[in-house]
Amino acid sequence: MIGEEAAWNWGLALIGFACGLIAGLGLAYVLLPGSRLARRALEERDSVQNELDEFRRTVDEHFQKTSDMFHDLTVRYRQVYEHLSEGAQSLVREPLTAPRLEVPDRPLLPADTQTEPPESPPGAREAGEAPGRTDDDEAPERR
Repeated sequence: MIGEEAAWNWGLALIGFACGLIAGLGLAYVLLPGSRLARRALEERDSVQNELDEFRRTVDEHFQKTSDMFHDLTVRYRQVYEHLSEGAQSLVREPLTAPRLEVPDRPLLPADTQTEPPESPPGAREAGEAPGRTDDDEAPERR
């Protein structure tokens, strides 16, 4: 009889130990949110990375558009300067002694790094076009 009681006591002790172990692991999972925090941190990191990628794309587009606009502005200033210079040469009675601006008609960057300028809305060129201009007066980038 004493052997049977000892076996029952050991059995109940092992069952109690197993239940305590399972309850402790369950409480640790609930009270120690390490894995949930890690998962939340990874989701937040991915979200911030996506926002950063979108911001970088927006900045790239902005600077590309700015570059295209400055290029167009430079071409137009060159056209105005050449127009004024030609007019001064042909309209003045005495030849001018002021030196002419010699601007090489070549791209500023190698051809493989240049991008096409943004297309202007329909009718924009016709509205701003000076009378008497020909296609030969136009910059090569716009042909």
